[in-house]
Amino acid sequence: MTITTPNLPPFLEEDDNFLALALQAQLSETVLEEKHFKNLQFSGEDFSRIDFQTIIFENCRFDHCTFYKSNFIDLQFSHCDLSNSNFTESYFNRCRYDDVKAIGANFSQITANHLFFAACNLKYVNFDESKLSFIHFGQTTLEQGNLQSCKLKSVAFDECTLNGVNCFKTTLKGLDLTTCLIDGLSVSDDFRELKGVKVNALQAVELAKLLGVVVK
Repeated sequence: MTITTPNLPPFLEEDDNFLALALQAQLSETVLEEKHFKNLQFSGEDFSRIDFQTIIFENCRFDHCTFYKSNFIDLQFSHCDLSNSNFTESYFNRCRYDDVKAIGANFSQITANHLFFAACNLKYVNFDESKLSFIHFGQTTLEQGNLQSCKLKSVAFDECTLNGVNCFKTTLKGLDLTTCLIDGLSVSDDFRELKGVKVNALQAVELAKLLGVVVK
């Protein structure tokens, strides 16, 4: 599987006027693009319905902010905190997240293509009813998160923590979870979500407990 990386130029203009630019783009329905934002701090702001394109966010914090129905194309997030922010029904294409904390963030009902998560903390994240295609999660925790009723295509989990993740009505067929922690996955009573998933021997023992099987 090949993930297409963000299409970013070698240099982007640094700008510290994010709030004014975001509000202008929001009101005028224009694109906020080709900027490098550093060290931003926002809490509870509404950035809904904004088109973000060709942008780097570095060392930024968006706490309890709203990005409802926004578009994110060719973006890079480095060492950012997006915890408890709302990205419901947004669109993502060619985005990279490096060392990003998004604890409790709401990504429900999004459409996402070609995303790369590296060393991120997505504990309690919500991806319910999302369409996820060509996504790579590397050394990332989604512990106690929600992946209910998702459509997954070419999604990879590499050395991730998936303990307690709710996968109800999301087929995991074809996924290789052998390098991950998967204790306490929540699935349907008939375990149909697990059909075709690839696990190692120790993981198989844990999954067998869901069936009431005692392995000695």
